[in-house]
Amino acid sequence: MARFLLGLIACVLTLPAPAQVIAGTYRQNDLSGLRGAVEKNPDNAGLRLRLSQALLRHDEETAHPDRAKARLDEAREQFRRVLDLNPKSVIPLRVMTMDSYRSRKLDEAIVMGNRLLAVAPSDSEITRTVLKALLRLRKIEDAAALCVSWLKGGHTPSFGAVQGFLSTLLLNKPFRNALGPKLEAAVKAAPQDVTLRLFLAIFYIESGRTESAWRAVHEAEALGLCETRSGSRHAFCRILASRSPEFESVPGTFDGADPEALARHRANHTKHAGLAMRHARLLDLGGRGDDAIATYAEVRKLNPGYWPAFYRSGQLLLEAGRPEDAAPLLDRARTLFPSSLPIRLAAADAWTQSGDSARAISLISEVAPHHDPGERSRELLKLLGGRNGLDSLVKSLRAHIAKDPSNPYPKAWLALALHGGSKVTEARKVALSAERAGLTGADGYPSSVLYDVFGEEKPAGTGGGK
Repeated sequence: MARFLLGLIACVLTLPAPAQVIAGTYRQNDLSGLRGAVEKNPDNAGLRLRLSQALLRHDEETAHPDRAKARLDEAREQFRRVLDLNPKSVIPLRVMTMDSYRSRKLDEAIVMGNRLLAVAPSDSEITRTVLKALLRLRKIEDAAALCVSWLKGGHTPSFGAVQGFLSTLLLNKPFRNALGPKLEAAVKAAPQDVTLRLFLAIFYIESGRTESAWRAVHEAEALGLCETRSGSRHAFCRILASRSPEFESVPGTFDGADPEALARHRANHTKHAGLAMRHARLLDLGGRGDDAIATYAEVRKLNPGYWPAFYRSGQLLLEAGRPEDAAPLLDRARTLFPSSLPIRLAAADAWTQSGDSARAISLISEVAPHHDPGERSRELLKLLGGRNGLDSLVKSLRAHIAKDPSNPYPKAWLALALHGGSKVTEARKVALSAERAGLTGADGYPSSVLYDVFGEEKPAGTGGGK
């Protein structure tokens, strides 16, 4: 009997990879195994998404054109089936928007893209794709309205990418004529928005209105515009300065990285938020935290709508062990830049550390429907658990799930919260429910949430959220 049991154990341990499972789902990422898993569980959106990932993976089979096309068609069918199961599923909406645009099915790309932007408005690539599709169909007013909404929303990528994209779009004269009044109206409605003024300056320079571009940049600098990473002048300011000597006479012109020299220059321009922001950043980079905090406070007084000053002040105060001072500043940054996930998580962290778990839970509840939990989120849940806040969070997450049971993200957060509260069995059930709703990892593997709640080691490359 003992030999039989030992033989049975040895047999189980040496089973091929496809037979190994996290209870309730398929653990591996091979095509044949995922196809079999989908066949057994046809209503599992997460398994179908994982199969789609595996189908789109480059390997020996995809080197053959006919086989590659067959796999692509199969992946498209899987994405369509996922949308039948969950019409708000982000991944298939994103892929099918891009696929429709590349196939020149422009109306379909616009429909799919707008469906995605309704649930994931921060997706800049899809916004740009829909914009291009609208312009190709000569829907000029719709394109201009979407462009302004995108620029206002804070979802844009790096300055260089936006400048290049706008420069290309503005070659279209009807679009340029439609965008101008809308963008000027947006700036007028948000007079403290530094970034919008920068975009307006780009619009002016690309429209041949150089003097107006200078004026817009001067105003943006006075409100705080600078390179927030380095403390130098913004790249667009330097571009304009190289085109005209008149730019040399403005207060924002200061070259160098000496905070003391900048402080002397600032003494003659005490109302210039851009110089103050550059000074604060140089002090910050130089390790002079207290001086930087004080100077960021000056920036906030000069422009109460400039979120980077609030955000960095809050970060420094949190690092200095002053969460009660950091929390209101980070909360203000969140209000000014509501689409930023890092700011929301930092604010929740500060409120938790300052003892106000209810405020932290409120912020997490705003994040949970839109993002699967990543490493920073897991750290926050651990911190909240140490302050007995998980029960309240669980209640809030259950309310989200009751409103929209098709959304996998609140379920992923709930699974981790339950697991942190030692409710392991329920956590595993919820995690599997999240996969059925569409939660997935990378390259055909399950989400890292499943590995966490089942206590298994994640294979390399499985991904882990945001």
